Amino acid sequence: MTRHYCTYFDHRYFARGMAMMDSLRRHCPGARFTVLCLSDRCGHLLRKFAGKDVGIITPTDLEGAFPELSVCRTDRSLIEYYFTCTPYVLQYVLSHQEGEGPVTYVDADLWFFSSPEPLFEEMGDASVAIIPHRFPPDLAHCEAYGKYNVGWVTVRATSDGLSCLRWWAMRCAEWCHDRVDEGRFADQKYLDQFPGLFAGVRVIRHPGANLAPWNVRNHALSGGNGEVRVDGKPLLFFHFHGFEFPKRWLVALPFGLYRVALTPILKNAIVAPYLQSLKCWEKQLHRECSLPRIGFPETGEPGLLVSWRAMAAEVKSGNYLVRGPRAALLKFLGR
Repeated sequence: MTRHYCTYFDHRYFARGMAMMDSLRRHCPGARFTVLCLSDRCGHLLRKFAGKDVGIITPTDLEGAFPELSVCRTDRSLIEYYFTCTPYVLQYVLSHQEGEGPVTYVDADLWFFSSPEPLFEEMGDASVAIIPHRFPPDLAHCEAYGKYNVGWVTVRATSDGLSCLRWWAMRCAEWCHDRVDEGRFADQKYLDQFPGLFAGVRVIRHPGANLAPWNVRNHALSGGNGEVRVDGKPLLFFHFHGFEFPKRWLVALPFGLYRVALTPILKNAIVAPYLQSLKCWEKQLHRECSLPRIGFPETGEPGLLVSWRAMAAEVKSGNYLVRGPRAALLKFLGR
């Protein structure tokens, strides 16, 4: 069965977006994608590297279908405009796709470890499927940003599904800012109201769906060698939100923020394959397009690098990963 997915990213997230689609192709043969490319440079790269299974749309296409979006550009930041686009991309794809199957929005920083088909089985004939953040009790205050995570949202073109999607789009057009305000946050907090307002909303409970820095403490990880299990069930996809790349050889990890220890299985079976996938895309882009390391901000040395010993301590604490020859030096200094 063909599964339809949509996402968006600009040139700075290009490597992540392509890595995400590659991982999904491996586990979901026949998947089709629609990408809203959020910069001209991203559009150029997509036309060069995207396969025949990828449809490309631009903000102009989206604003042509939904004129209210062009007004939204004037009262919010660029990232807030991107957030505003989420329900509109889903609406656009549902109205243009062939067939009647559901469409799933996925964040560009997901990476798939096995087939997501169990999620569609769990969804059944529901019209909308959303996934909770699953915060540990001591992080319950984080629900101010949303009980559910917007990284995976599936909508079927039923009356309930379309009504829910139109309502979400209208709310985002009215207000979609990168701050908590009166029970709202970006495009995400509106998902809290879906189950109470609309019939046919299914909350996905699979523990291997949307494993992330903020909820990994809630689950028991096992396995390795290409197969990771979460509470005994396969890891479907991990949400690599908050991973930053101050330098090509340096990865800032978000785990410390959520009081998560960087265990061997987390580091070697989850994080390492993802970083390898990004590295492959980074090299390809640099080699074939003579471009800087796309997806890795071109910034100076992070302020934390007062000394190599200070960096070694941060690496030892699990806040950073170092790649390449510097890793051996920092391992020696951090003994």
